[in-house]
Amino acid sequence: MTFIFIFIATGISLCIFGANQLIKGASALARKLNVPPLIIGLTLVAFGTSLPELVVAVSASLKNSPDIILGNVLGSNAFNTLFILGVAALIYPLHVEHSTIKREIPFTIFMTLIFFLLVNDDLLISSGNNFLSKWDALFLLGLFTLYLILLLSSMKREPKKTLTSTSKETTVSVIIFQIVFGLAALIFGGELTVRYAIKLAETLHIGESLIAATIIAVGTSLPELVTSVYAAVRKEADIAIGNVLGSNIFNILLITGTSGMISGINFSRNHNIDLLFFCSGLFVLFIAMFTGTRKKLDRWEAGLLLFLYAGYFTWLLF
Repeated sequence: MTFIFIFIATGISLCIFGANQLIKGASALARKLNVPPLIIGLTLVAFGTSLPELVVAVSASLKNSPDIILGNVLGSNAFNTLFILGVAALIYPLHVEHSTIKREIPFTIFMTLIFFLLVNDDLLISSGNNFLSKWDALFLLGLFTLYLILLLSSMKREPKKTLTSTSKETTVSVIIFQIVFGLAALIFGGELTVRYAIKLAETLHIGESLIAATIIAVGTSLPELVTSVYAAVRKEADIAIGNVLGSNIFNILLITGTSGMISGINFSRNHNIDLLFFCSGLFVLFIAMFTGTRKKLDRWEAGLLLFLYAGYFTWLLF
């Protein structure tokens, strides 16, 4: 069993390393093509931190393992919102911009509600089979496209910032190597993670969703954890909160949308508990904007988020 854990850890590490290399290469390529730095940050950084979850989900879709897809996505979102924001705000209370309260938080709540309705067919059509169809997945991908369009249009109205670089410009050969090597590491890491996660579930005689919502979800969320904690230490609240909310949106809309387009996803009612804990974190975050210090996630509110994650983790185990 030790080797199974080693292979899972290796797979997750390869996903994170591959995502980092791919984003480095893509960012350098975008700069060579004179793409604005702000757009690079919005699209590539947000996409990059969600790449490990995406690769794992696609690999699980090809192996017809819906519990790994949903456990990974919903477990990652709960970890992002409850644990990562909780830790970041404990380090330094996070001030939230008005645009985030007005746009990102409500949109995250809205798309989570849409996802809930799409996967709980028995609530709408009295069907005993809860299923995310390819049409549902296409709708999620349409919402994701709409979100990007609205976000990019709002960015055009904001002052543009320029990037300063102290290093030499990356050569084309290095860029190509980073992109190809990053993709290879991602694909191999995702395959390794899913294969041995299934073996671990079979060995321990437990559900795949438990493995996905704990080991895989936490492992693939390490880029978000490192980014948000580092941002909190540097007192850059926008990066800490934006990174988490952006990753949550990418996870539900892009990852489940992509996975659903491959094979459709059977949805177990147990995953509604994952959604409940995730939404409770969003609710705490939204209410925190109007209690205590306004427009700020205070330390006691961060403690509440961590308490909720402890409850979620306990529910997963028992």
